[in-house]
Amino acid sequence: MSQRTQPDHWTEVTLAVPEGWGELITDELSAWAGNGRVSLESTGDEVIARAWRPRSTPAGEPHFTESGSLRPAATAGGQGDADKAGRELLARFADLARRSGCPELAEISPTVRCIPDSDWSSTWRTGWHPFRVGRVVILPAGHEAPLRSDDVVLRLNPGGSFGTGRHGSTRGCLKALQRQLVPGQRLIDAGCGSGILAVAAALLGAEEVTAFDLDIDAVRHTDRLAREHGVGDRVVLAHADLDLLERLDRPTDGLMANIDESVLVANASKMGHCLRAGAWFALGGTRADVRDQLSPALTAAGLEV
Repeated sequence: MSQRTQPDHWTEVTLAVPEGWGELITDELSAWAGNGRVSLESTGDEVIARAWRPRSTPAGEPHFTESGSLRPAATAGGQGDADKAGRELLARFADLARRSGCPELAEISPTVRCIPDSDWSSTWRTGWHPFRVGRVVILPAGHEAPLRSDDVVLRLNPGGSFGTGRHGSTRGCLKALQRQLVPGQRLIDAGCGSGILAVAAALLGAEEVTAFDLDIDAVRHTDRLAREHGVGDRVVLAHADLDLLERLDRPTDGLMANIDESVLVANASKMGHCLRAGAWFALGGTRADVRDQLSPALTAAGLEV
Protein backbone atom coordinates (compact mmCIF):
# COMPACT_ATOMS: atom_id res chain seq x y z
CA MET A 1 0.00 0.00 0.00
CA SER A 2 2.80 2.39 -0.78
CA GLN A 3 2.51 5.32 -3.13
CA ARG A 4 3.08 4.28 -6.76
CA THR A 5 5.86 5.89 -8.74
CA GLN A 6 5.24 6.07 -12.47
CA PRO A 7 8.08 4.10 -14.10
CA ASP A 8 10.16 5.72 -16.81
CA HIS A 9 11.14 2.38 -18.34
CA TRP A 10 10.36 -1.34 -18.21
CA THR A 11 12.39 -4.51 -18.46
CA GLU A 12 10.64 -6.71 -21.01
CA VAL A 13 11.08 -10.50 -21.15
CA THR A 14 9.92 -12.80 -23.95
CA LEU A 15 10.28 -16.59 -23.97
CA ALA A 16 8.88 -19.74 -25.54
CA VAL A 17 7.03 -21.88 -22.98
CA PRO A 18 7.54 -25.66 -22.97
CA GLU A 19 4.30 -27.52 -23.64
CA GLY A 20 2.13 -27.92 -20.56
CA TRP A 21 4.09 -25.50 -18.36
CA GLY A 22 2.25 -22.25 -19.12
CA GLU A 23 0.74 -21.63 -15.69
CA LEU A 24 3.90 -22.48 -13.76
CA ILE A 25 6.02 -20.27 -15.99
CA THR A 26 3.61 -17.32 -15.71
CA ASP A 27 3.61 -17.73 -11.91
CA GLU A 28 7.41 -17.55 -11.95
CA LEU A 29 7.35 -14.50 -14.21
CA SER A 30 4.71 -12.86 -12.01
CA ALA A 31 6.94 -13.30 -8.97
CA TRP A 32 9.84 -11.75 -10.88
CA ALA A 33 7.78 -8.87 -12.32
CA GLY A 34 6.35 -7.76 -8.97
CA ASN A 35 3.76 -5.08 -9.75
CA GLY A 36 4.47 -5.38 -13.47
CA ARG A 37 2.59 -7.35 -16.13
CA VAL A 38 2.59 -10.88 -17.51
CA SER A 39 0.91 -12.26 -20.63
CA LEU A 40 0.62 -15.68 -22.27
CA GLU A 41 -0.45 -16.26 -25.85
CA SER A 42 -0.49 -19.04 -28.44
CA THR A 43 1.05 -18.26 -31.81
CA GLY A 44 0.57 -21.27 -34.05
CA ASP A 45 2.56 -24.15 -32.57
CA GLU A 46 4.24 -22.00 -29.90
CA VAL A 47 3.14 -20.60 -26.58
CA ILE A 48 4.86 -17.29 -25.83
CA ALA A 49 5.10 -15.75 -22.37
CA ARG A 50 6.00 -12.11 -21.88
CA ALA A 51 6.61 -10.10 -18.74
CA TRP A 52 7.31 -6.46 -18.00
CA ARG A 53 8.90 -5.17 -14.79
CA PRO A 54 8.77 -1.42 -14.10
CA ARG A 55 11.79 0.61 -13.12
CA SER A 56 12.00 4.25 -12.09
CA THR A 57 15.37 5.88 -12.63
CA PRO A 58 16.81 7.34 -9.39
CA ALA A 59 17.49 11.06 -9.39
CA GLY A 60 20.71 11.85 -11.19
CA GLU A 61 20.76 8.70 -13.33
CA PRO A 62 20.42 9.03 -17.11
CA HIS A 63 17.10 7.80 -18.40
CA PHE A 64 14.90 7.27 -21.45
CA THR A 65 13.85 10.44 -23.21
CA GLU A 66 11.22 9.75 -25.81
CA SER A 67 9.54 6.80 -27.48
CA GLY A 68 12.05 4.57 -29.23
CA SER A 69 15.16 6.55 -28.25
CA LEU A 70 17.80 6.71 -25.54
CA ARG A 71 20.15 9.34 -24.33
CA PRO A 72 23.63 8.06 -25.18
CA ALA A 73 24.62 7.75 -21.53
CA ALA A 74 21.52 5.69 -20.76
CA THR A 75 22.40 2.82 -23.06
CA ALA A 76 24.75 1.14 -20.61
CA GLY A 77 22.26 1.51 -17.75
CA GLY A 78 19.43 0.01 -19.77
CA GLN A 79 21.60 -2.86 -20.96
CA GLY A 80 22.73 -3.41 -17.38
CA ASP A 81 19.11 -3.80 -16.27
CA ALA A 82 18.48 -6.28 -19.07
CA ASP A 83 21.61 -8.31 -18.30
CA LYS A 84 20.76 -8.45 -14.60
CA ALA A 85 17.19 -9.53 -15.35
CA GLY A 86 18.45 -12.24 -17.68
CA ARG A 87 20.69 -13.67 -14.95
CA GLU A 88 17.87 -13.53 -12.40
CA LEU A 89 15.51 -15.39 -14.70
CA LEU A 90 18.02 -18.08 -15.65
CA ALA A 91 18.56 -18.73 -11.94
CA ARG A 92 14.81 -18.87 -11.33
CA PHE A 93 14.21 -21.34 -14.16
CA ALA A 94 17.14 -23.52 -13.03
CA ASP A 95 15.64 -23.63 -9.53
CA LEU A 96 12.19 -24.35 -10.97
CA ALA A 97 13.66 -27.23 -13.00
CA ARG A 98 15.14 -28.74 -9.83
CA ARG A 99 11.93 -28.32 -7.83
CA SER A 100 9.67 -29.69 -10.56
CA GLY A 101 11.96 -32.48 -11.78
CA CYS A 102 11.76 -31.11 -15.33
CA PRO A 103 15.28 -30.43 -16.69
CA GLU A 104 13.74 -28.87 -19.81
CA LEU A 105 12.82 -25.78 -17.80
CA ALA A 106 16.50 -25.04 -17.13
CA GLU A 107 16.99 -24.70 -20.89
CA ILE A 108 14.57 -21.78 -21.25
CA SER A 109 16.39 -18.87 -22.84
CA PRO A 110 14.54 -15.57 -22.35
CA THR A 111 15.05 -12.53 -24.54
CA VAL A 112 15.37 -9.41 -22.37
CA ARG A 113 15.37 -5.74 -23.31
CA CYS A 114 14.55 -2.37 -21.73
CA ILE A 115 11.84 -0.17 -23.25
CA PRO A 116 10.61 3.36 -22.44
CA ASP A 117 7.32 3.69 -20.59
CA SER A 118 5.77 5.39 -23.63
CA ASP A 119 6.48 2.29 -25.74
CA TRP A 120 5.42 -0.17 -23.04
CA SER A 121 1.94 1.32 -22.63
CA SER A 122 0.96 0.02 -26.07
CA THR A 123 3.34 -2.95 -26.37
CA TRP A 124 2.11 -5.03 -23.43
CA ARG A 125 -1.52 -5.00 -24.60
CA THR A 126 -0.67 -6.98 -27.74
CA GLY A 127 -0.21 -10.12 -25.65
CA TRP A 128 -3.10 -9.65 -23.24
CA HIS A 129 -6.04 -11.98 -23.88
CA PRO A 130 -9.16 -13.10 -21.99
CA PHE A 131 -8.56 -15.59 -19.19
CA ARG A 132 -10.57 -17.34 -16.50
CA VAL A 133 -10.17 -17.85 -12.75
CA GLY A 134 -13.00 -20.16 -11.73
CA ARG A 135 -16.24 -18.35 -12.53
CA VAL A 136 -14.48 -15.01 -12.97
CA VAL A 137 -13.63 -14.14 -16.58
CA ILE A 138 -11.28 -11.21 -17.25
CA LEU A 139 -11.91 -9.60 -20.63
CA PRO A 140 -9.63 -6.90 -22.07
CA ALA A 141 -11.55 -4.04 -23.62
CA GLY A 142 -12.69 -4.96 -27.12
CA HIS A 143 -12.38 -8.73 -26.57
CA GLU A 144 -15.05 -11.40 -26.16
CA ALA A 145 -14.84 -15.02 -25.01
CA PRO A 146 -17.16 -18.03 -24.62
CA LEU A 147 -19.06 -17.70 -21.34
CA ARG A 148 -20.91 -20.08 -19.05
CA SER A 149 -24.30 -19.22 -17.60
CA ASP A 150 -22.94 -18.51 -14.10
CA ASP A 151 -19.79 -16.61 -15.14
CA VAL A 152 -18.91 -13.24 -13.66
CA VAL A 153 -17.26 -10.95 -16.22
CA LEU A 154 -14.81 -8.13 -15.52
CA ARG A 155 -14.02 -5.91 -18.49
CA LEU A 156 -10.71 -4.15 -18.00
CA ASN A 157 -8.70 -1.55 -19.80
CA PRO A 158 -5.94 -1.02 -17.25
CA GLY A 159 -3.18 1.46 -17.72
CA GLY A 160 -0.29 3.03 -15.86
CA SER A 161 0.59 0.97 -12.79
CA PHE A 162 -2.64 -1.03 -12.50
CA GLY A 163 -2.80 -4.74 -13.09
CA THR A 164 -4.65 -7.16 -15.32
CA GLY A 165 -5.50 -9.85 -12.75
CA ARG A 166 -2.94 -12.29 -14.16
CA HIS A 167 -0.54 -11.95 -11.24
CA GLY A 168 -0.40 -15.18 -9.26
CA SER A 169 -1.33 -13.46 -5.99
CA THR A 170 -4.42 -11.85 -7.55
CA ARG A 171 -5.51 -15.16 -9.07
CA GLY A 172 -4.99 -16.85 -5.71
CA CYS A 173 -7.19 -14.28 -3.97
CA LEU A 174 -9.88 -14.67 -6.66
CA LYS A 175 -9.87 -18.43 -6.10
CA ALA A 176 -10.11 -18.01 -2.33
CA LEU A 177 -12.90 -15.47 -2.74
CA GLN A 178 -14.97 -17.94 -4.76
CA ARG A 179 -14.40 -20.72 -2.23
CA GLN A 180 -15.22 -18.65 0.84
CA LEU A 181 -17.77 -16.02 -0.12
CA VAL A 182 -21.36 -16.52 0.95
CA PRO A 183 -23.73 -14.13 -0.87
CA GLY A 184 -24.77 -11.31 1.42
CA GLN A 185 -21.48 -11.14 3.31
CA ARG A 186 -19.70 -7.88 4.06
CA LEU A 187 -16.04 -7.84 3.01
CA ILE A 188 -12.90 -5.71 3.10
CA ASP A 189 -10.40 -5.28 0.27
CA ALA A 190 -7.27 -3.85 1.90
CA GLY A 191 -4.97 -2.25 -0.65
CA CYS A 192 -7.54 -2.40 -3.44
CA GLY A 193 -5.11 -1.44 -6.23
CA SER A 194 -6.85 -2.02 -9.56
CA GLY A 195 -10.18 -2.85 -7.89
CA ILE A 196 -10.39 -6.32 -9.43
CA LEU A 197 -10.96 -8.12 -6.12
CA ALA A 198 -13.48 -5.64 -4.74
CA VAL A 199 -15.56 -5.55 -7.91
CA ALA A 200 -15.39 -9.33 -8.38
CA ALA A 201 -16.61 -9.79 -4.80
CA ALA A 202 -19.58 -7.50 -5.38
CA LEU A 203 -20.44 -9.24 -8.65
CA LEU A 204 -20.24 -12.62 -6.89
CA GLY A 205 -22.82 -11.51 -4.34
CA ALA A 206 -21.14 -9.62 -1.49
CA GLU A 207 -23.60 -7.20 0.08
CA GLU A 208 -20.91 -4.60 0.70
CA VAL A 209 -17.17 -4.34 0.06
CA THR A 210 -15.11 -1.73 1.88
CA ALA A 211 -12.15 -1.08 -0.42
CA PHE A 212 -9.28 1.22 0.48
CA ASP A 213 -5.76 2.08 -0.57
CA LEU A 214 -3.05 4.55 0.37
CA ASP A 215 -2.77 5.46 -3.31
CA ILE A 216 -5.55 7.88 -4.28
CA ASP A 217 -5.23 6.84 -7.93
CA ALA A 218 -6.02 3.25 -6.91
CA VAL A 219 -9.13 4.44 -5.06
CA ARG A 220 -10.28 6.39 -8.12
CA HIS A 221 -9.55 3.45 -10.40
CA THR A 222 -11.55 1.09 -8.18
CA ASP A 223 -14.44 3.55 -8.03
CA ARG A 224 -14.52 3.82 -11.81
CA LEU A 225 -14.36 0.04 -12.27
CA ALA A 226 -17.17 -0.52 -9.75
CA ARG A 227 -19.43 2.01 -11.45
CA GLU A 228 -18.68 0.57 -14.89
CA HIS A 229 -19.82 -2.85 -13.64
CA GLY A 230 -22.97 -1.61 -11.93
CA VAL A 231 -21.83 -2.25 -8.34
CA GLY A 232 -20.79 1.25 -7.34
CA ASP A 233 -23.47 1.29 -4.64
CA ARG A 234 -21.97 -1.77 -2.95
CA VAL A 235 -18.28 -0.85 -3.07
CA VAL A 236 -17.52 1.64 -0.28
CA LEU A 237 -14.23 3.43 -0.92
CA ALA A 238 -11.70 5.11 1.33
CA HIS A 239 -8.31 6.74 0.84
CA ALA A 240 -6.64 5.23 3.89
CA ASP A 241 -4.02 2.88 5.28
CA LEU A 242 -4.55 -0.22 7.43
CA ASP A 243 -5.31 1.91 10.50
CA LEU A 244 -8.80 2.08 9.02
CA LEU A 245 -9.37 -1.52 10.13
CA GLU A 246 -9.43 -0.36 13.76
CA ARG A 247 -11.99 2.35 13.03
CA LEU A 248 -14.70 0.29 11.33
CA ASP A 249 -18.03 0.41 13.14
CA ARG A 250 -18.68 -3.34 13.05
CA PRO A 251 -16.81 -6.60 12.36
CA THR A 252 -16.72 -7.94 8.83
CA ASP A 253 -17.25 -11.41 7.35
CA GLY A 254 -14.10 -11.62 5.24
CA LEU A 255 -10.94 -9.76 4.31
CA MET A 256 -8.75 -9.76 1.19
CA ALA A 257 -5.30 -8.19 1.35
CA ASN A 258 -3.13 -8.52 -1.74
CA ILE A 259 -0.35 -6.30 -0.41
CA ASP A 260 3.28 -6.42 0.67
CA GLU A 261 4.03 -9.20 3.16
CA SER A 262 5.99 -6.98 5.54
CA VAL A 263 2.93 -4.72 5.81
CA LEU A 264 0.78 -7.74 6.65
CA VAL A 265 3.19 -8.81 9.41
CA ALA A 266 3.22 -5.32 10.93
CA ASN A 267 -0.57 -5.01 10.84
CA ALA A 268 -1.80 -8.50 11.67
CA SER A 269 -3.44 -7.36 14.91
CA LYS A 270 -5.49 -4.78 12.99
CA MET A 271 -6.78 -7.50 10.67
CA GLY A 272 -7.75 -9.59 13.67
CA HIS A 273 -9.55 -6.61 15.17
CA CYS A 274 -11.88 -6.10 12.20
CA LEU A 275 -12.97 -9.71 11.61
CA ARG A 276 -15.92 -11.31 13.36
CA ALA A 277 -15.63 -14.76 14.92
CA GLY A 278 -15.56 -17.38 12.15
CA ALA A 279 -14.67 -14.87 9.44
CA TRP A 280 -12.28 -15.76 6.62
CA PHE A 281 -9.30 -13.96 5.11
CA ALA A 282 -7.19 -14.29 1.96
CA LEU A 283 -3.69 -12.84 1.78
CA GLY A 284 -1.94 -12.59 -1.58
CA GLY A 285 1.67 -12.70 -2.66
CA THR A 286 3.38 -13.96 0.48
CA ARG A 287 7.06 -14.75 -0.15
CA ALA A 288 8.80 -17.71 1.41
CA ASP A 289 11.28 -15.45 3.23
CA VAL A 290 8.47 -13.59 5.01
CA ARG A 291 5.99 -16.44 5.44
CA ASP A 292 7.79 -17.70 8.54
CA GLN A 293 7.17 -14.31 10.16
CA LEU A 294 3.62 -13.91 8.88
CA SER A 295 2.11 -17.11 10.26
CA PRO A 296 3.12 -16.40 13.90
CA ALA A 297 1.93 -12.80 13.56
CA LEU A 298 -1.49 -13.97 12.34
CA THR A 299 -1.73 -16.59 15.08
CA ALA A 300 -0.87 -13.97 17.72
CA ALA A 301 -3.71 -11.84 16.32
CA GLY A 302 -6.17 -14.71 16.82
CA LEU A 303 -6.34 -15.63 13.14
CA GLU A 304 -6.25 -19.31 12.24
CA VAL A 305 -3.98 -20.00 9.29
